[in-house]
Amino acid sequence: MKRLKLGLLLIAAVTLTAGCLGRRTDVSWADIHPLNTEQQELFVSYKTDLYVINPITGNLSDGDTREATWQIEGNEFGAEFYTSPIFLNNRGDERLMLVADYNNRMWLINYDRACFSNLVGSCLSAPPETPPIQLPGHTFADFAQDDERIYVPLSEHNVIAIKKGIFATGWDETDEDEYDRRDRETFDIAWEFETDRGVWAQPLLLDGVLYIPTMDHHLYAVDTETGEELWHIQLDGALASTPVVHNNRLYIGTFGRSLYEIPLNNGQPSEDTLVHIDVNGWVWNSPVIIDDMLYLADLGGYVHALDISQGLATAKDSPRSWSVNAKGGGIRAEPLVLDAPTVREGEEPDFPAEYEDGVVIVGTREGQVIWLNRATGEIIDRQEIGEEILADLVFIPPSDENEALVIVSTVKDNRALVAFFLNTRQQVWTYPS
Repeated sequence: MKRLKLGLLLIAAVTLTAGCLGRRTDVSWADIHPLNTEQQELFVSYKTDLYVINPITGNLSDGDTREATWQIEGNEFGAEFYTSPIFLNNRGDERLMLVADYNNRMWLINYDRACFSNLVGSCLSAPPETPPIQLPGHTFADFAQDDERIYVPLSEHNVIAIKKGIFATGWDETDEDEYDRRDRETFDIAWEFETDRGVWAQPLLLDGVLYIPTMDHHLYAVDTETGEELWHIQLDGALASTPVVHNNRLYIGTFGRSLYEIPLNNGQPSEDTLVHIDVNGWVWNSPVIIDDMLYLADLGGYVHALDISQGLATAKDSPRSWSVNAKGGGIRAEPLVLDAPTVREGEEPDFPAEYEDGVVIVGTREGQVIWLNRATGEIIDRQEIGEEILADLVFIPPSDENEALVIVSTVKDNRALVAFFLNTRQQVWTYPS
């Protein structure tokens, strides 16, 4: 999830739905995107900078092929970065990606060389005067993408679909006519879907349908090919998180202090088919679903575990379900839910006994990282960071080079990232150090 200007968004949110979150300040936090590399690198979008962090050391990374650390500074051309990048289908040996900046622009970047790029991957000495994509509005939520298009949510209203053109997958690149056609339409807008209010969360892409949560209290289902609405349904509050699908049902929380279950049938869901339960505060994060258990946190400071094996209607009655006040302040970020580590036959466990049932980890607005027993909700430990935590936590699995880590982001520039060992819960490093 994302780095937002919280104060401005909360003021806007108050006009959309009833509720109160307390302190309203203009703060930002990092968007952390794990990269699928040997180093398990972290791509960080934070204020005016893009950089890559080695999670083992907490230092700027130089990767395997780069001669210098990976960092792009946007202050010289008025850029603010809020979202994760998306990697494009490779053109040759160069890995290219698109990154949006808040000021209505998307930039093409050569990841391997940490430079602004043209369509063939050649480095540019400076950002081009005209960006590859000029957006019709601001964006601070992550995109969705399929083989042919990129779907960009805009913060004031609407979602646009952008053609990938030559960066699409599954076409015959030796067909010169097809190449010329795709070359001409690369990064053109395919369609724009209108919403009354902003889209503050990444849409969900599923089987040719884009599910769009909006701040106008509606969830829309849109055909990805045409941009035509298939159906919409109104819920009890603004939607600021991505829905999650499980057993042909969508789950999403609202600023109406509710969690909804929406059956995915062939037609329009009706109010009669909706199931919802009350929670203890606004929901600004997506549920996490593992083994028929749904984990959710809210801005009232509660963490919930719900057995949805039979659906949401009976979830609270299950002995597997629990709800705990973590007593650390509101929780904006998605819970980090981990299984108990695997123990090989004949070996002794090398993890704490309290992790035998798995663990749920949350970060709070009061600056605490809290570990809970996954089966019972019992609080195992809490560590004080002292700075507000709003971004999603990131798990770095163990390897031959490192122990398992939990990465936390705070709202303070001098503690943008903080790493803890999973097992000992001791702080390892901060960035900047």
